[in-house]
Amino acid sequence: MRAPLSSQNSTNKGMYALYKTVRYTPIVAKNETGRQHRVRKTPDERRSEILAATIRLVGQRGFNGISLKDVADEVGMSQPGLLHYVGNKEGLLSLLVTDVYDMSGTPKDFLDSGLPGSDPQ
Repeated sequence: MRAPLSSQNSTNKGMYALYKTVRYTPIVAKNETGRQHRVRKTPDERRSEILAATIRLVGQRGFNGISLKDVADEVGMSQPGLLHYVGNKEGLLSLLVTDVYDMSGTPKDFLDSGLPGSDPQ
């Protein structure tokens, strides 16, 4: 049985902190007239939201069990908006690998991390 991510070594605490601290805020807000308008976020904020949602969904269903629409719905944006950031599903995988897994240390650290995909069985 795997230990929870919060008890993992320090290299994984950064990823766990990213997952826990990103809060999904609605993409609409009320302006002074009471009508809804879109909330603009910086590319870094959107990227962090996309990564956190992807980490959670891949952990639950595996990479082949999710779609770009699932990630877009989780973040609260349109699928074309998500495609602006990742291009396609392979781009989403590339983003995940370069921004999360490559920062986790050595391959042994990854296997010991308990992150999605780290279980060799």
